[in-house]
Amino acid sequence: MTPRVSWSIKQSCILAFGLALLTSRPTASPQVISSELSLRVAFVFNIAKFIEWPDVASRITICAANSLPDTQAALNQLNGKSLHGKTIKINFLSAQQIHAHQLDECQLLYQEIGSDLVLNRPLPLNTVFIRDRASTSNIPSSVVLWLGADGRLNFSVNSIFLKSTNVKVSSQLLKLAKPQRE
Repeated sequence: MTPRVSWSIKQSCILAFGLALLTSRPTASPQVISSELSLRVAFVFNIAKFIEWPDVASRITICAANSLPDTQAALNQLNGKSLHGKTIKINFLSAQQIHAHQLDECQLLYQEIGSDLVLNRPLPLNTVFIRDRASTSNIPSSVVLWLGADGRLNFSVNSIFLKSTNVKVSSQLLKLAKPQRE
């Protein structure tokens, strides 16, 4: 095969991959999502890959507390994806819904940067709580996302808190995590 033909095949593959990405995104939201927010949502999804929830039938529900429209648009890209052979469902919860005990159906609770979350009861035992360090909460977090001095997104894991839940966490996730910085 000549280099010219090989380059043409590479270009075709790249173009096809790019088109597949564009057409697989939801078109309902015309909002432009920041790359940092997309990266945070990718971290949430990839962290979830290292967690096993017991007694989860056909779907894994990721809930977002008090989320802004941009965060909702970014998280909606995960809606319907497959994780551990189960379908992801995204729920957006207001403060009223959180206090009305609608957390029981959440396997993963995400609190975005700059938001506050106050719960009047502990999280259900099968719920993993991921929050951005710049947000506040009255309950311990399972995982905290934070920007390092180099501008890179990092995460730390509260292994003591995770041991008190009913989830199994891969040792791979613990190896990838930075030291806890709460």
